[in-house]
Amino acid sequence: MLIKRLIQERTISTQAEFLDLLHQYGWEVNQSTLSRHLNRLGIKKIEGQYSLPRDPVAVAMKARLMTAPPNLIIVRTRPGHAQAAAYRIDAAGIEFILGSVGGDDTVFVATKPEHLDTVYTALDRMFDTESGP
Repeated sequence: MLIKRLIQERTISTQAEFLDLLHQYGWEVNQSTLSRHLNRLGIKKIEGQYSLPRDPVAVAMKARLMTAPPNLIIVRTRPGHAQAAAYRIDAAGIEFILGSVGGDDTVFVATKPEHLDTVYTALDRMFDTESGP
């Protein structure tokens, strides 16, 4: 698809810039149509430029992260996704994770207190996350 190819080949920072490029390729779309396409494809503006989703499975497996100091991170998923999330966490081999336990919609991730922020950041990158309790 042209939208994905443009993002891979160029740095695009505004929807106006995106529209100009699409018009150059003969695509006559307006801003609201472009916005819907970007949303449907999971394309987000990250650090000032449009980026493809990191991992389609991660996007589908939306999660919410919380810390439970001193050494736990709680990953809340949609019902039925926690064991798959725990498997992804274990398979990723993230440094400083001591272990994880997945239930139906919750994963507990254990680390040492001094590595809590590092592990939280790594998990935040892995999943399409929302902040909050």
